[in-house]
Amino acid sequence: KNFFCVGNFFCVKSFLSFVRSKNLMEEEAKSRIVKGAEQLFYRYGIKSITMDEVARHLAVSKKTLYQFFENKDELVYSIAQGHLIADCQDLDQVLERATSALHMMVLMTEELRRHMAAMHPNLVYDLQRFHPRAWSLFSNHKENIVDTYIVHNLLKGIQEGSYRADIDVPIMARARMHIITATFDPAVFPPEQFPIAKVQLQLLEHFTFGLLTDLGRQQWQQMQLPN
Repeated sequence: KNFFCVGNFFCVKSFLSFVRSKNLMEEEAKSRIVKGAEQLFYRYGIKSITMDEVARHLAVSKKTLYQFFENKDELVYSIAQGHLIADCQDLDQVLERATSALHMMVLMTEELRRHMAAMHPNLVYDLQRFHPRAWSLFSNHKENIVDTYIVHNLLKGIQEGSYRADIDVPIMARARMHIITATFDPAVFPPEQFPIAKVQLQLLEHFTFGLLTDLGRQQWQQMQLPN
């Protein structure tokens, strides 16, 4: 077969192979930066970590960082995008695994505990105050995605007899969303006084018990939520 020469490359085929390889290497480098920065932000919060510290943590130059991200805000936005994609995947797995509405609530509680355990108490506050573009992703995710799962859970629980039939689903779904938001408000729950994970789990349990029928309470107790 004949191939057209391109510069110093032997042929178009080898040139395209080089381009694909280069793009793959760049994607891997970018992914490594995102994962490394996310680890730092989760551990220490966003505001306290500079691009210099991200570079040192990853043992790369600042030039390499700025090759992929124009500034810290863009890096945070990219991390937020990846986090929400993973969150949607986790929610889908919960739906697949759940055998009932209450089982779904248990699984969501476990996911919540897992995520919160590694989160710095100021992370969400830093995101809200200093990175509004990334925070808007979370706000949209909460309104459009999480709300859908809550409504699904409420309707399923009513159908199964675990939740009271007289609850107003749109009102309770909105109330749950408000509870989630309030948890991250430092004016309501100062993180140095109220650990976010503990607050989230307490309020989730309180919300759930308000939904339960007598049958639902029996089922909830039998599930023996992990401590």
